[in-house]
Amino acid sequence: MNVNAVTTPTRLAGTRYYPAQRSIVGAARRQVAAMLCEWRLPVSMDDAELTVSELVTNAVRLSGPSDQVAVHLRWIGIGLVIGVWDSSPAMPIASTVGGLTLDDITPDPKALEDDDNRAGGWGLPLVEAVASAFQVERTSSPAGKWVITLLRHSHSDTKGE
Repeated sequence: MNVNAVTTPTRLAGTRYYPAQRSIVGAARRQVAAMLCEWRLPVSMDDAELTVSELVTNAVRLSGPSDQVAVHLRWIGIGLVIGVWDSSPAMPIASTVGGLTLDDITPDPKALEDDDNRAGGWGLPLVEAVASAFQVERTSSPAGKWVITLLRHSHSDTKGE
């Protein structure tokens, strides 16, 4: 795997750059899963993969075909910071999901199809639900933004010890 990862006794971090194409969402998710397995971090793999999938999907959707997106991971002791960068000036806006239950959600039969016209808007609320922190930072050189989340340290792996 071609990951620019830095490993020191006190810090694990890595950044990977991808072409802004729909096909890279799965690759980014697999890359993050591999890094988390290698680093043996106590965070929810499901939450990390969901976060990366949603943020990279949004970044690709807002980018041009010749643009790049970046995925950055950093372990900071209290949790995993996941950052996704894109060059779009558009700021993310999370829809409110309120008090929805599973009964309120109608499955979308086109969810796995390659269609920009299907219902959307669930990604950021899902990310905000699993993340302990969420923020957006504009960048000037290069122009764009980082969408950054924090997934807190998971204590579930220590149960039964």
